[in-house]
Amino acid sequence: AVNYFTWYARIQDNQSLSTIQTSFYLGAVAGVIGWLGLARFGEKHKMYLLATLGMSALLCMAFLLVGPGRFFGTGQVFPLLLGHVLGGLLASAVWVLPASMLADVADADQLTSGQRREGIYFGILSFGEKIASGGALLVAGLSLNFFVHLNPGASTQTPRAIERLGMLYGPLPGLMLVGAALLIIPYGLDRRAMRRIQEELARRPDIGNS
Repeated sequence: AVNYFTWYARIQDNQSLSTIQTSFYLGAVAGVIGWLGLARFGEKHKMYLLATLGMSALLCMAFLLVGPGRFFGTGQVFPLLLGHVLGGLLASAVWVLPASMLADVADADQLTSGQRREGIYFGILSFGEKIASGGALLVAGLSLNFFVHLNPGASTQTPRAIERLGMLYGPLPGLMLVGAALLIIPYGLDRRAMRRIQEELARRPDIGNS
């Protein structure tokens, strides 16, 4: 993000950079509250799908609308500020909804297996998130070196490096998010299915208690 702001969007003022990054977390806090409320009434997997595709579109716009020769050009703080607020709102769905869906998965598993194993599912989710975070940092570092060919000590970067830096920040992770979003489509635990599962568990209190 720092390299994107500095070289691609050409915003180097520390106060502006701090404000843009802070706006993401303010949007995320508001998003957590919003998604928690929506998860009680809506279809969680559909909200997850829409939020993930929304993040993908937002990342692509960070490349297509910002930068040298683009609609917003360079040095413009407001478009990035607005984008990061929206990004925080959407990204917070990835923090809230999977944890809520995990409880539904545990209920469905209890009905089919006769065991209550939410701890195992939580461990799998948490471990997967840590692997993904570490892998993302590794891929980002390697990409900066071997795809962007960024020279961190230089006072300028080549036009090719700047263009590829925009791609690495925007459309490339955006396309990966599209792939991730498609994986949620087969998820079948909608509100109707969960109602049936919870009613069955209520009628059979022995399940998972032996």
